[in-house]
Amino acid sequence: MTQRERTQAALASRLRSLIPTRDRYRKATPDGSYARYRTAIITGIWIAGITVGAAGLFIATIALRRVGVQITGPVTATYATMIVVGCGLVGGLCGAGSVLATGQYWLRYRREQRRRQIARTLPATVRYLRVLVDGIGEHERRFGAAAAVDAHGATGDELRRVVTNARLTGSFDHGLREIARETPSHDRLAPFLLKYIEHARQSERSLRSFLTVEARMQTLREERQRQRTIDSMELIAELFVVLLVLPAVLLIVLIVVSMLSPALTRPVWTPIGSKSVLVVVGYACAGGVVTVGCGATWLVRSLQPPGLQPPSYSWPATPRAILETAHRNPNSAAMVAVLPALLILVVLWIHTGSPLDAIVLTTVSAGVPIGVISIRRRRLDTAKDRTLGAFIHAVAGHVRLGTPLSVAVSRVGTDLDHGPLQEDIDRLSMRLQFITPPANAVGVRTAALNRFVADVGTALAAQSIGLLCDAIRAGSAPKTVLETLQTEVGRLYQEKRALQSTMAVYTIIGWTTGLLIVAIMAIISTEVFASFEPIESVSGGFGATGIQSGAFSFERGRSLCYLVTQSTMLSCGLFAGGTTGDRYESLFHASLLLAIGYVVFTVGGIR
Repeated sequence: MTQRERTQAALASRLRSLIPTRDRYRKATPDGSYARYRTAIITGIWIAGITVGAAGLFIATIALRRVGVQITGPVTATYATMIVVGCGLVGGLCGAGSVLATGQYWLRYRREQRRRQIARTLPATVRYLRVLVDGIGEHERRFGAAAAVDAHGATGDELRRVVTNARLTGSFDHGLREIARETPSHDRLAPFLLKYIEHARQSERSLRSFLTVEARMQTLREERQRQRTIDSMELIAELFVVLLVLPAVLLIVLIVVSMLSPALTRPVWTPIGSKSVLVVVGYACAGGVVTVGCGATWLVRSLQPPGLQPPSYSWPATPRAILETAHRNPNSAAMVAVLPALLILVVLWIHTGSPLDAIVLTTVSAGVPIGVISIRRRRLDTAKDRTLGAFIHAVAGHVRLGTPLSVAVSRVGTDLDHGPLQEDIDRLSMRLQFITPPANAVGVRTAALNRFVADVGTALAAQSIGLLCDAIRAGSAPKTVLETLQTEVGRLYQEKRALQSTMAVYTIIGWTTGLLIVAIMAIISTEVFASFEPIESVSGGFGATGIQSGAFSFERGRSLCYLVTQSTMLSCGLFAGGTTGDRYESLFHASLLLAIGYVVFTVGGIR
């Protein structure tokens, strides 16, 4: 091999080393194709390098001509050529490097995202494996049953890969160790898998003890993570209040300063026509406030612990179903309110001539009834969750004495009054009585329980009764699962109540901030601006003082204050509702605060 070939080979090897390896790719996207990813990166490097390099050559050539460089000899031509070629090379390297950096950053982002998802779903998966260890003796079946539960998410995907690798290699130990090496969760999932196989080699009793202790440890980690999330939300709330107050203060200061600075009243071009600088600043403050409110609401909802995630309601498929469920399903109520809201918007716009008032009144008229239905549904779900623990406890007591599950449900439903859960329990008891052929008993039982979960429609029912369904389908005894569920349901319900109490503080912060802003803006629009109105009415009497009389209308200033105030009301309402509820409760709180702002400014005669 010649020196040139060795140099080319070394350069090619160095370039290949810059591309992420297969192991790094597998940790980020285990189900993807590494060959396709590598081909895409190399192709992107060549395309970006050539394109950006050619653009660099063209720009450098044009720049030399614009500068007016005179090429009078070979030396000057050489220097000019070196500059142009150098710009092309630098541009090509920058383009290729940006593609390579983007590919590496994408892998890091995907790996970190999967690590967080595994850490979030691992505690529930460990608790579920603890339930299965008493009913299923084979490790592959346990992992397969845990992977089949949708709620286990990324952890379930990792367990499914363990089962697949174990079947391909013929060794469960080898498949588990390979996934422990490839998983991005080196601090949580990998130690658990390795300890699992160590205890499984000893005895079933050792494995059962390990899973019990590990479930408790994962629960403690989950609580610490929840506390860190709450601490982060405190910082977000403080920053949210500061960012909402600053635009209002800035606008007030600029309105007063506009009397002294004619630059603030000069017209500038905008896409919607010629507007003064102060008006543009007012619109920018309003847009910034709405952006801050929407961003804070999204961030708070993304940080909410799993126990406080709002439920997802079904979307009716037919117009009849929409009308029948509009009084209890917020999605149906929103679909019913769309056309009336649009009609109200058009009528108010034509009647008042103010698009802001039309939007505010339309939001209030549509958001309040939809929010009332959403809050009513949430209170009903809370009552069902409160009763569900007592129901499971009573059923577990009967099953522990040897009573079949269907008979136990029937007795509990007949002997006790379960309030809002009574109708769902009666339907469950009726469906469980359909079990006649013993060969199909498990399928009918799990189908009845799954229908019961759908009828209740709460996250707690899906986590508790859903666990019972999956465990029975996998082969565990109902007696063992119900004994575990007694403590699991109580723990989940208490966590949910504690989280709701904690998050209610941020709802109060949102309302307090909104009411404070509307009070401040109303006082300033009446008292402070009124003290400057005599100066505004004087024409030419204050030329020596530098006050530009008539340069700015305080009526327009009050309109800008009203715009920023209503933007703040919208943001505070979205934040207040998003901390404890879903998007419909955010709309409800925003509608109430918008109504307060409208009453204070319009009915009070401030604007």
